[in-house]
Amino acid sequence: MSRTSKLNKVIAGVLVAVATVAAAGCGDLEPHGVPVPAKDSPSRALGVCPPFPLRDETGNVIDPVNGVNDSVPYSPRQTCGASGCHDYGKITEGYHFTQGKGEQVPAAMAERYAWVTSPGNYGGNWCSPAPLYRQLAAKKNQSARAIDMTSFDFVTATCGNCHPGGGPLELDRDGKRYDAWMRDPASGFVAGGENGLDGDYYKARRSRGSACSWSWVSPHRPTG
Repeated sequence: MSRTSKLNKVIAGVLVAVATVAAAGCGDLEPHGVPVPAKDSPSRALGVCPPFPLRDETGNVIDPVNGVNDSVPYSPRQTCGASGCHDYGKITEGYHFTQGKGEQVPAAMAERYAWVTSPGNYGGNWCSPAPLYRQLAAKKNQSARAIDMTSFDFVTATCGNCHPGGGPLELDRDGKRYDAWMRDPASGFVAGGENGLDGDYYKARRSRGSACSWSWVSPHRPTG
């Protein structure tokens, strides 16, 4: 069994547990498995998601229990952001996901840290201790000597360990999904190439699905 298949089975198991809690707290189940309030129960908000299938990047259902489409990774955007569920775009606009991307640097911070381009980890006073600060490269550069930490480096230089995905881990500074744009012949980019000295793609290897969608697993994992 592949690593992806095993991961999908683990995720499916978590979803089954969530669905069980939902069923236990929300009354009877319709034949198709969607929980509905019992007739004599008061109206209340549903505290957890109802049963739902995992979906891959193209929206196809993943069924690891029956071995259907279980060799591909699940997509949080397609799974949690499906029609009628969570507003994926709205959620990933939060600071927890953008980490300062596109925000103005406060005057006091700019005075103290002259190289920062945002108030958050992405382009700001990065999470490494002084004097090991790194500067996020500009989107457009005239020389490779001006490039320190690219958006790709931001992920690989340990920040990706705790970032929940979305924001600068999923979309470049033009709003394009990294891996999709790098595979697009119109970009002219190649894995590991200089790629026009673009601060998001210089020396990056993003064509193999290295864009990180927001995942509900990361924000809800234990921190203690």
